[in-house]
Amino acid sequence: MGRSVLLQLVRDSMLEVFQARRRIDKSKLLQEHPILASPIDVKVEIFLERKPFSAYTTQNGATLLENIIFAAKKAAFEADEEHILTSTQFLHCEIELSLYTQQGVISERDEPLVSQQETLVLDD
Repeated sequence: MGRSVLLQLVRDSMLEVFQARRRIDKSKLLQEHPILASPIDVKVEIFLERKPFSAYTTQNGATLLENIIFAAKKAAFEADEEHILTSTQFLHCEIELSLYTQQGVISERDEPLVSQQETLVLDD
């Protein structure tokens, strides 16, 4: 099953920091998914080995697009000094995105990009 547009946006937001370049085409996303222009607060949670690693919640009334990008980067790199996501952790982390809509909270969770079983270990 493919990753949702919203979870892919969370991952792409983090990749922008790792790669030190813009990879998100905001105008294209807004054109393809008008709901992203709606003012919806979000929470991005990162899990390593199924345990909470870090999280960030927006409470600013900005657009869903801006809130996802902002919360993803904050959760990964600025939640606190002890929990700064490394590139290896990024590959192995699960991500949960919660949207705070008028109808209630909607959440979805993303599996790791690389499972522990897929990790190559090089021996002598």
